Amino acid sequence: MNTDDFFLSQVYFGTQHARMYMAINLLGVNCVTGMSCLIRKACIDQVGGLKAFGRYIAEDYYLAYEVSKQGFKLRVAPTPAQQNSGNYSIKSWTDRMIRWCKLRMRLSPLAYIEPLQESFSSAILAGLVTNYLLEWNALVVGACHILLWFICDYIILRITQGGPLPFSKFEFAVAWLIRELSSFYIYFKAFTGPATITWRGKIYRLGSGTRVDGLHSSSSSQSSAPTLTVESSSIPTSSNSILPVTG
Repeated sequence: MNTDDFFLSQVYFGTQHARMYMAINLLGVNCVTGMSCLIRKACIDQVGGLKAFGRYIAEDYYLAYEVSKQGFKLRVAPTPAQQNSGNYSIKSWTDRMIRWCKLRMRLSPLAYIEPLQESFSSAILAGLVTNYLLEWNALVVGACHILLWFICDYIILRITQGGPLPFSKFEFAVAWLIRELSSFYIYFKAFTGPATITWRGKIYRLGSGTRVDGLHSSSSSQSSAPTLTVESSSIPTSSNSILPVTG
C-alpha cells in the first residue's frame, strides 16, 4: 500500500476541503481556491491584472475579492473536477498544509480556532457535552461521532471523485487517519513556527495579509522566485469576504 501524497491529497481535497467549500457555497458566501478556479481575463484586467496581486502569497484571495467587488459572483461548479495530485512524501504534504495554515492565520483570526472543527476534537467536545447534559457515556458518543464522520467523508469523497475511488477502502481509512491525526501537528507547527514560508526554493517572510516583507536566500533553491511587483488593496473587512484557500 502506498500512503504517499497522492492518496493524502485526494482524501483531503475530497473530504475536509470539499466539505468546507460546499458549506460556504450553500450559504452564498463568495469562495475561491486559486489552484482550480476560472475567472475571465477581462474581469482580471478590470481589477489591475495578475501583476497587481504579485506582492501577496495569497493572491487568489485578493484577486477573487476585487473581482467580487465588481458585482461578479464566484460559485462552486456542480461538476467535480479531476484531481491530478503528484506523488510526494507525507512530509511534503504536511509542509504544504503548514504553509496554507500560516497564510490563513494572516487572513482571518478564525484560523486560530480551526482545530475545534476537526473530527477528533469535535468528538471530544460532543462526548463531554452529552455526558454533562444527558449523562451519556462520553467514550461511546465520541466513538460513534468519529465513525459517522468517517462514513460521511467516504460518501463525500465518492461524490467529489465522480465514481469509484482509485484506491481501496483500507487505503482510504489509512489516509483518512493520517489526515485527521496530522491536522493537530499542522496547526501546532503553523501557530508556533516562524513567520516564513518556503516556496519554489525561496524563503519568504510573511507580513500582514500574506504580504511579502522580505526574501531570504535558501541553499535548496531549485528555481527563481516569482516576480513580486505592485501591492494590492488592503485586507477586506466586509462580512461577505471570501474564504481563502491558497495554493
